[in-house]
Amino acid sequence: MRMPRIGAFALLLFGLTLLGGLRAAEDEQAPAREESFVGKVESTRDAQQNITAVKLTLDTQDTLDIKLDEKGKDLGEQMDRKRAEVTGTLAEEAGKKVLTVLQYREALPATAQLPDMPEK
Repeated sequence: MRMPRIGAFALLLFGLTLLGGLRAAEDEQAPAREESFVGKVESTRDAQQNITAVKLTLDTQDTLDIKLDEKGKDLGEQMDRKRAEVTGTLAEEAGKKVLTVLQYREALPATAQLPDMPEK
């Protein structure tokens, strides 16, 4: 009588392991979510003035590496030492947060105040 219980338990364990593996595969294939970040853009250049790295330092002092594809390099060219709002997809590569740029625009300085609107 013990054999069927052990077999059933082994089958249950196998099923749970298989289900866990399928859920992990789903998580890996989940589409990247667009996120927006605001911070200061900083570009690093080599001796020939080619951009070799772009970083976005957020107001929280966290730093995101920018993926150096066409849009990432354009961000570094156009917005170096400026505040920008950058929308993209965030991934972790080699323990670093890397942002793939989808779009960007210049952002107001952190200390900027919007003007008061007149009351009606």
